[in-house]
Amino acid sequence: KSKVELGVKGIQRWILMRLRNHTFFSVDELNAQISSILDLYNNKIVKRFNKSRSEMFAKLDQKQLMIAPVVQS
Repeated sequence: KSKVELGVKGIQRWILMRLRNHTFFSVDELNAQISSILDLYNNKIVKRFNKSRSEMFAKLDQKQLMIAPVVQS
């Protein structure tokens, strides 16, 4: 749990650092900018693995995902 929390804290700081000098006039504008920053972050090469987070996700985790069942009420 603590490793995940540290990871979230790190990406939060990384995003906020890039947004600190910008002014946004709508939530949609802000969300679009955050999305592009996340793409940059996920495509950066992680030195320890010599691969990007996107590559590691595709190789290790993506095939394990399952479609969530639809619950009828």
